[in-house]
Amino acid sequence: MEGGQVNDFIDAFSYQSVAVIFKGEKYFSDGITSCSVGKYSFFVIKVNERGECLEDVYDFEGTSIPECIVAFENAPIWDGKTFWQAEQEMEWVDW
Repeated sequence: MEGGQVNDFIDAFSYQSVAVIFKGEKYFSDGITSCSVGKYSFFVIKVNERGECLEDVYDFEGTSIPECIVAFENAPIWDGKTFWQAEQEMEWVDW
């Protein structure tokens, strides 16, 4: 992953907004948030250069932060690849 260490990205994803460029397109997540008692969720969207949502890419709701991280890592949302399969093609960028 360009722009930072991949494990630092996963840690940041756990509690703050993050963005990556993948194959020339920008993706954004607000990180993992508490959505109700005992529930956590996250989403990934594709955005334009102004940060406006172009497409909902993925969302997940689970019972723990670790469960959300595993779901993010294993979701084939990067042209059919998981995060770990695609991370070398990503650049971590400022939101």
